[in-house]
Amino acid sequence: MKIKGLIIFITTIFIVFVIYLSFLDRKVYYLVLGDYLNNNSNNSYTYLVKKQLVDENRLETYITEFQQDDARVTDLLNQIEDNKTISYKGKQKTLKNALIKADLVILSIGSNDLFYRLDNNPDLNEGLYDKADEILNDLDQLFELLKEYCKEDILFISFYNPYNSEYDELIAYMNDKLNKMTEKYGIYLVNITNCTTNNIKLSKKENICVYEKIKDQLKISLYERKFD
Repeated sequence: MKIKGLIIFITTIFIVFVIYLSFLDRKVYYLVLGDYLNNNSNNSYTYLVKKQLVDENRLETYITEFQQDDARVTDLLNQIEDNKTISYKGKQKTLKNALIKADLVILSIGSNDLFYRLDNNPDLNEGLYDKADEILNDLDQLFELLKEYCKEDILFISFYNPYNSEYDELIAYMNDKLNKMTEKYGIYLVNITNCTTNNIKLSKKENICVYEKIKDQLKISLYERKFD
């Protein structure tokens, strides 16, 4: 009887443990990387995604501390290669470790590289397209490096045009290249060109529009794969 009782006890503990692990796997480790073009406030699209996960009791961790206001693509490349460390809830956390653990990464990067060039209103010429190709080449390196560590969902926010319509052609060119590139690496491109007007820093309304596009993508990727 004692042996039978022990077996029942061990079996019960095992079942509870499996249920506990299953519950943990439903939680989302959410990492935000890149620049602050979404304003990084309670109105930002990254925060709205966090709020959705909290409301659904699906948020495990939310990390934004690796973001940098004036970040460029090469900055993030260097941060990953150098394994940047931050203080998170009183503990040291490295970028590579965060990427390995992440279930969801939302990334906005490259716009600072582009806007720096467009600020002086240059003509739409071959030199400007050369700069666009340079940014895209840096992004290709970044995507390859990110996928070394993060095997889950990465959502990349597309380029947009806060200047005059003269640059619409350039933005379309870059986003078309990005679409092919993200497909190659299994990264999801969130095209936000229809969400923005003439703001570099997105307004509350524009952030909500971007959030809705992200939410649509999560239904296809993160939610169907992990929760249904």
